[in-house]
Amino acid sequence: AALSPLDSGIEPYVGRMVRVEAHRYNHALYRRGQDATPIGRSGLSTVAQVMQVVVPLACLLLAFGALAVDRERGTLRLALGNGADARKLLATRTFALLAVAGVATVVPTIALGLLSMGVLGDGAAWPRLLALAGVNAAHAFVYVLLGVWISAVARTIRTALSASLLVWVALCIVGPRLATAYVEKVEPTPPYHAARMRAEAQIKRYNAAELHQEREEGFRSMP
Repeated sequence: AALSPLDSGIEPYVGRMVRVEAHRYNHALYRRGQDATPIGRSGLSTVAQVMQVVVPLACLLLAFGALAVDRERGTLRLALGNGADARKLLATRTFALLAVAGVATVVPTIALGLLSMGVLGDGAAWPRLLALAGVNAAHAFVYVLLGVWISAVARTIRTALSASLLVWVALCIVGPRLATAYVEKVEPTPPYHAARMRAEAQIKRYNAAELHQEREEGFRSMP
């Protein structure tokens, strides 16, 4: 696929070819997941994984001091005392942070997508590329808003930083793994040998001698 360098999906695990032989079951070959390096297994080997893990951390670090720094220094109280509109101040800073996060996510996504489309010779992936860029930007916006909210309610800059890091660990590191473990417990994946035995049992029903004779008679009766 044209955008597989950005997000490989399940491609590293399904293989690239299957050798078909009569009465023999062969596994898929050339699965990149088998040869993945420790860095690749850590979850930072593709652009999509970086967007899912590193970008939220960057957005939280960018936004955690939006108001907490001024509150701790006393400049926020001074500005409000001089007649500054608190809502306008908050909206202006939030919009600036959202603009920075949007540019930092959309521009690399579009640039890498265009490069991938040019190398693979597929120019029809524009809708998917734009959708991917939009989703990445929306994902970054969520964490920017979280960081601004933490900065607005935290009393000190240290509290805002600690809370932002805890939110990132909970949502990007611990949360996905807990969700995967929960789904696996509720609806466990069948073991390989069980799936293999089920496939072989179904194959035997189609390889029965009676079925071969029925097929042969059906072919002979065809006009």
